[in-house]
Amino acid sequence: AEGHRQQGLEQGREEGHAEGHAEGREEGRAEGRAEGREEGRAEGRTALVLLVLRQAARRFGREAARQLERMVRSMGAEQLARVGDAVVECDTADEFLAAAGRSDAEGQ
Repeated sequence: AEGHRQQGLEQGREEGHAEGHAEGREEGRAEGRAEGREEGRAEGRTALVLLVLRQAARRFGREAARQLERMVRSMGAEQLARVGDAVVECDTADEFLAAAGRSDAEGQ
């Protein structure tokens, strides 16, 4: 009887260890995926900000881009996309900055 009890305890420990190991691996994978998604979003936003600033500077000059830079800090991806549209749609720096300001206000 004691031998069966000991064997049962060992089997239970092995199963518990394997189960805990599998759960730990899955939690680690989930955390890694979440961190990767977050880093990807941040990198994507940074690339979008740089692109919009570069386009604004080329189209409307460095001063307009400097003014835009202060606005884009708080913008999300959708607002940044609207600012990108404004680079193409607006004819003057003043018109562009007004449109960018509206996008910024809509995001807050």
